[in-house]
Amino acid sequence: HELQKVNRITNQELNTVKDMANKENTSLKYQLDNTKKMHQVEMQGRLKKSETAFKAELERMSSESKANNTILKCQFDDAKKAHEAKMKIIQNKLEITTKAELDVTKKAKDSETEAAYLKSQLN
Repeated sequence: HELQKVNRITNQELNTVKDMANKENTSLKYQLDNTKKMHQVEMQGRLKKSETAFKAELERMSSESKANNTILKCQFDDAKKAHEAKMKIIQNKLEITTKAELDVTKKAKDSETEAAYLKSQLN
């Protein structure tokens, strides 16, 4: 009887230890699952922050690029206007020079014609 009593007590204690181990195991699994979920949420938050920072940097670079593009376009337009103004001055000078050359040529021909007439009058 004593042995059965001891066995019963030992089995009860063993079952109690098993129950406690199962409860501890369940608790640890629950804690592990919660930790995984928290870690996943934290990683998603970090990823979102990184994406936001990356997008902000891309937008900043894009704005900077657009500003530089605008500056270069203005510089190009100014250089083009200056070039066109210089070309207009050169064109005007060329027209004046061409007209002067034509006037000189005409006067020279007129002088030759007059000289030939006067020469014929002398003969």
